[in-house]
Amino acid sequence: HLVEEAIKNNTALEIFCLDASKVPYTTCKVTEVSKPVLEKLTFSKTPQSMVALCRYHEATIDFKKAKRIFLLDGLQDPGNIGTIIRTSLAFGFDGVMLSSDSVDLYNDKLLRACQGANYYLPVMQKDILESIQLLQDNGFKVYATSLRNAKAIDEFGVEEKMAFILGNEGNGVKDSTIDACDGAIYI
Repeated sequence: HLVEEAIKNNTALEIFCLDASKVPYTTCKVTEVSKPVLEKLTFSKTPQSMVALCRYHEATIDFKKAKRIFLLDGLQDPGNIGTIIRTSLAFGFDGVMLSSDSVDLYNDKLLRACQGANYYLPVMQKDILESIQLLQDNGFKVYATSLRNAKAIDEFGVEEKMAFILGNEGNGVKDSTIDACDGAIYI
């Protein structure tokens, strides 16, 4: 599925596969390889029948037009991040920003968990405090999720431009991150 999405989005440069006749139509190079070679090309113990070499994509978010952004502060589980990216796309968010201490955006498990959503939603990775300042400079109200000094989500009005920060699976949002926000909410 992920290779098909890479082909649709003209991101795939070359496909390595066990059987070239099973590769969806593509104009990129297709190379048949043996199963041992395919296993060496992947991080998975039981790889699919094809993998793609893809071009690096520098995502950008148009902060002037964007209305809703998710920020992730120190998340370490690639499956969680992939789920959040897919959910953000489904709910019409305009982008996701990962802190620099979150799992790498190009982690193989994270990309698989995204199921191709990363091709349709801009996802960036940079320092969380810089991200908050960038959003605030562009008119966003930024809210951290927290149980400390927070208000219930239904106590907040809807702002034109809002960003929400989710924290690390075990520790939540860092205090320094919360302090840089416009407020804290809990669900």
